[in-house]
Amino acid sequence: MPYQRALHLSLLFLAGWACSRGPDASRPWVVVLDLAAQREDAENSQRQLLEKLQGKTEPQLLELNHRGLQYFAVTSSAFANRLQAEDLARSLEGESTLSVMDIRGRLPQGQGRATVLDSAPSIEKLLLRLPAPGAWQLESLQFLAGRPDCRLQVFSPQAFLFSRWCALGFESMAEAAYQDGSGRQVLVLAGQGFSSGQPLTEAVASLVMGQVAPDDGQWQAQQKARRGGGKKTRLLPQEEEKLQLPQPQMRQLPWGEQEIFSLERFFPQPMAAYRPGQNLFQAWLLFTHEASEALLALAQEESQLAELFRPRGLGPARGMRFEERVLDVLALHPEVLPEGEALAALQFLPAWRLAGVERKSYPDSFCHRLEFRGRDWFWRINRLELSDQQKAAQLYESAFVDARRKRIQALLDSKQKINYQISLQLVELGEVNGWHFRGVAGERSEEIYFQKDNEVFWIEAQNLSEQDPEGGLPGRVSLLPIW
Repeated sequence: MPYQRALHLSLLFLAGWACSRGPDASRPWVVVLDLAAQREDAENSQRQLLEKLQGKTEPQLLELNHRGLQYFAVTSSAFANRLQAEDLARSLEGESTLSVMDIRGRLPQGQGRATVLDSAPSIEKLLLRLPAPGAWQLESLQFLAGRPDCRLQVFSPQAFLFSRWCALGFESMAEAAYQDGSGRQVLVLAGQGFSSGQPLTEAVASLVMGQVAPDDGQWQAQQKARRGGGKKTRLLPQEEEKLQLPQPQMRQLPWGEQEIFSLERFFPQPMAAYRPGQNLFQAWLLFTHEASEALLALAQEESQLAELFRPRGLGPARGMRFEERVLDVLALHPEVLPEGEALAALQFLPAWRLAGVERKSYPDSFCHRLEFRGRDWFWRINRLELSDQQKAAQLYESAFVDARRKRIQALLDSKQKINYQISLQLVELGEVNGWHFRGVAGERSEEIYFQKDNEVFWIEAQNLSEQDPEGGLPGRVSLLPIW
């Protein structure tokens, strides 16, 4: 009877709601069915999954917390051990991959802050687009809005390809580097918004096909012709334009069925540097949202790409939106930004890619970075998280305190004329002391750096106008949700 069916669904919903109010600590393992930033979205997803999974599990709604950030999960019933949860996950998967979660340590201790990215909708869209790493390791992330700075190629594992992708002129772009279970790297580049006169598909296709290496026989023939005064090895621009993408294939991706272009022998370095026997990649290229977005993914084997782009969860595609590494960085976002300022960059980078940090000393440390921009002012939060407080103190003294003192001394000893003010001042910041360095990289540039427990912070700013914004850099530091 319809009435009985509606009553049954209502009782299931209430059971899930009751479970979400008081999870049993002795049953901490759940299968993650869907994630959402807003409770309303999670409740809608729970209602849909109640009917879809009837007789298999009773979806429950949990409020979760990561570094003070609030989000919501629709999960299976809880289990006492991980193996039981994994068995259920396998039985429910189908075309999607489902993960299991230990909810201990994730439940809120108080009121959390929302994870909504109001000031950066383009970064929010890119987070939803890039695939989550799942069981793989995340090596680095860059999400850039508002005409990305192509100099950020220095942080890319494929700097040349990053710079070429950036130079296409996207309004926002992203890069993610993954490492699979065998230690092999997979790279994904994405771009959104394209205002060039050339169609996006043509511009991207020209770039991508220009990086497809010839087979060894063709390369050797080109070299022989070059030595004899014939054709150059590298394709001329007019020849690059004639290259066509291969026929597309249909693939099931996190957001649905999608045409992809699969390319072999992709070489992400300058083609003039190519030699037979060098490492080549399998590439996927795809366009979404009526060709307003492009995505390029590289791997050693196509099976890696198929695994990375396998749908995850039973709800809409969430991509990296709730990936813990991303939440680590978003936890630095001030609850309220000064008027006229917006998030311009979100980065998760290996510590050794930053100046003053040795790879051999800090191989497993990462830097969390957020950059905000106003009309004539930008500021950037950097946080290095170390394994313990002693290592943080050592890094802070060597790479920051001593390094900046030496820089000032070198400037004072230099015979070169400096026509801007340089100052270094000890400042009190909540429960810690830090240093405020003005003139760090030229006129109207400054930074504040300090150590807090096992973390080292440095907050940089550049002012392009003659007047300091209200509150200045110390005022921005006071906004950080770390005090």
